[in-house]
Amino acid sequence: MGRNEETTVLAYSIRRTLAAIPVMLVVALFVFSMLYIAPGDPATLIAGEYATPADVEEMRRTLGLDRPFLIRFAEWTWRLLQLDLGESIFSNRPVSQLIAQRMEPTLSLMAVTL
Repeated sequence: MGRNEETTVLAYSIRRTLAAIPVMLVVALFVFSMLYIAPGDPATLIAGEYATPADVEEMRRTLGLDRPFLIRFAEWTWRLLQLDLGESIFSNRPVSQLIAQRMEPTLSLMAVTL
């Protein structure tokens, strides 16, 4: 490849990368918004069947569900950029740990499939 072709490939790669950023933001906003679209209240689910309204409100405060949508989205995006995926509401373990735990079988299946 000549110098001119390398410059063209680099410029193309940079343009494509920059064009992907808005798409990733829209997808992230959609994924985050699914919490509001889904029926039910996560705080009620986590607090349990016999929780009092005060317990549910405390859980909402603990989870940050009492804060405005855009502030929560900004905090979620910032943690996502730092690869902090939070904790599972079902196992109380870090989500990154749960993903890592399932990585080996997934890669094995992928290798066999290829």
